[in-house]
Amino acid sequence: HNTMHFRHAKEKRDPHSLKYRGWQVFVTVAIFWIVVSIIPVYNKVVFSGVAGDQGFPYPLTTTCFQLGFCSLTLTVLSTIRHSCGLQRKGSSWVCDNRFWYKARATSRIGILFGLKFGITNWGLHVLKLAPHLLLQSTDLMWTVLFAHLINREKIDFKEALCCIGSITGTMLIAYRTHQEVPEMFPLFINLISPILLGLCVSELRRAARLLLIEENRPEGKVPHMDAFELTAFKLWISTIVVLPFAYYFEVLIVDPMNSLNLCGETSVLIRLQQQSLGLTFAAIGGGFLILIFQVNVTWLCRLTSAVSVGIVGGVKVIPQWLIAVALSQSIDLSLYNILGALILLGSSILWTKLKYGSIETNVKSMQLNSEQLQRSALLPSSETHSNNSYGSISPDHLTNA
Repeated sequence: HNTMHFRHAKEKRDPHSLKYRGWQVFVTVAIFWIVVSIIPVYNKVVFSGVAGDQGFPYPLTTTCFQLGFCSLTLTVLSTIRHSCGLQRKGSSWVCDNRFWYKARATSRIGILFGLKFGITNWGLHVLKLAPHLLLQSTDLMWTVLFAHLINREKIDFKEALCCIGSITGTMLIAYRTHQEVPEMFPLFINLISPILLGLCVSELRRAARLLLIEENRPEGKVPHMDAFELTAFKLWISTIVVLPFAYYFEVLIVDPMNSLNLCGETSVLIRLQQQSLGLTFAAIGGGFLILIFQVNVTWLCRLTSAVSVGIVGGVKVIPQWLIAVALSQSIDLSLYNILGALILLGSSILWTKLKYGSIETNVKSMQLNSEQLQRSALLPSSETHSNNSYGSISPDHLTNA
């Protein structure tokens, strides 16, 4: 019954909707690149301090602040939309009677994102920005692996070459700025992060297909759920995951004489009393960037595949490099940077061409199928049967298109 329901939904889909999706993907990708390029620089300033400020070197606590801010903001927005009648009647909202179903459906991605954010901020704190970005550049190969294992996404030979080129180009750009070999512990922390990112992207794609794509939803469950609500559930779970780690490593005092935590820093409780109010708000204010990024990447996972999101994530190293150049006011035109940028851009352009060609083929196929079905409906039954015997399109073909 569910198979027939999904097939019926796909047969009724507007064949022109795929064309409109291209503009949505373009805008979403642009926002992704801008925000994801600013976040590491912003958080690094918060951790290290600026203009004589000693900084706020508590990556896990900062993660809790930012994720908690995002989840609370999205929950309030969902409640206001529901209370003021700003959404369709019967649409899902955070605290409706399907709360536990949605919590279970987003639990895995929430746990993974919580671990990923905590470890990424920790890795950024214990390592300089350049080697941190170098180690993050391996995330695409993990995304491809987990996309296949979790979502059964398959790539052909040309698409595999695009992925290899993207990974190679990203590593060349990041490697040029890597001037020292990190110690084992910071290296280990920063190697875990891209593995978790690959898992996060694949799991987010799975959750988006289940909760946001109408024809994939279980019948009678979660009507009209949007990216804001999914992100709210995900980030509440992520906040709960990070909170005990932040308390254990950064809040709990293990040296009462010096008020030191397990990491050898002054406990957060003591530092907050001494901290300038501006920097504390700056740590929380990064939640605005996280909110935009999280909702945006959720919507991107709804529009595209996990591997496509991985490709988009790989290209982010170029705007990150441009921002680093702007801040340092120096341009590094070394062979590594130029060659890496060319390989990375070439791979991403080829990937886009392959995917765009696939979408155009699907649109033309769906339009042809729609026209043939309309002509068949106008013919007498005998002629319809005759036409169906000589090359009309089967429902299975429609579903594949």
